[in-house]
Amino acid sequence: MQNALKVLIADDDAELLSALESDVIELGYEVLTAENGVEAPDISGKCKLDIILSDLNMPKMSGTTLLLELRNAGFYHPFIVPSGLGTREEMKVKLGVDEVDVAGHVEEVVYALAAMRSFRRPR
Repeated sequence: MQNALKVLIADDDAELLSALESDVIELGYEVLTAENGVEAPDISGKCKLDIILSDLNMPKMSGTTLLLELRNAGFYHPFIVPSGLGTREEMKVKLGVDEVDVAGHVEEVVYALAAMRSFRRPR
């Protein structure tokens, strides 16, 4: 998977994390996982990520704080929030960001990632 896009999945729900990991690998992505928001910046600092998929409600560091921390560090690639907490526009306001992708169910996350396969990071 040398040319595969790298996706970091951050979620404290072990079952959901495992399900998402399997689905995303099946789409041809390289997947890294974090069990909470604190692990995610450490992982993103060690390798170039293309997409982050993150829960909002995690222990130690919320997905909101994670997103803001990553944006401040210069990560401007897609950040997908699997959440039933609102629409894309509502989440942008809640998170205080210009852009975020929201997916309410695992199927929507997989669909969003499938649509992003043509995305390539600048070399």
